[in-house]
Amino acid sequence: ASLSPESSSAGPPAPPSSPVVASPRRTGGLRPPASSLGGDEGGAHASAPHAHISSWANGIRALVSKKKRRFRGGGYDLDLTYITPRIVAMGFPATSTEALYRNDSDAVKAFFEERHAGHYKVYNLCTERDYPDDTFPVVSKAFLFDDHNPPPLSMFLPFCQDVTSWLTDHPENVVAIHCKAGKGRTGVMICAY
Repeated sequence: ASLSPESSSAGPPAPPSSPVVASPRRTGGLRPPASSLGGDEGGAHASAPHAHISSWANGIRALVSKKKRRFRGGGYDLDLTYITPRIVAMGFPATSTEALYRNDSDAVKAFFEERHAGHYKVYNLCTERDYPDDTFPVVSKAFLFDDHNPPPLSMFLPFCQDVTSWLTDHPENVVAIHCKAGKGRTGVMICAY
């Protein structure tokens, strides 16, 4: 049985302005509807707050992301996807030169502030990468483990309890879970939940 509060009869609210729909791809999963994926260069609109991000940088990010789904819409082009309306998987929010090919931490913060202000918690699973504590309002660094390694079994229950606690605190709360690429460690911990 899942510890997820989403099994309640009322169900979780959908993210504002970004409903999630079942993907028609064979891999399954959830994603924003095609109408929010954007159709212009890299999904950045000229009037969007992050339109200064050039199309070549978005092209580099797409190469790094490979075949992973990206969130494109509302002026954002992020290595980020809604697994459920309240659980987000994403790649590492980087700064400096690394932000040219990974998620730009400022863009990630703007995204969450716009869509989930005051109701998001970021889980950094990386032992090899970090960012300042004030990058996001609420960050958990309590569940760190090395890349290409499984987490200790003793980590699963506390992680699941922490996520459950945050999600049940308020019906609009969401969690954003990441490692470096947002695949291995992120997927393991989301599956554990």
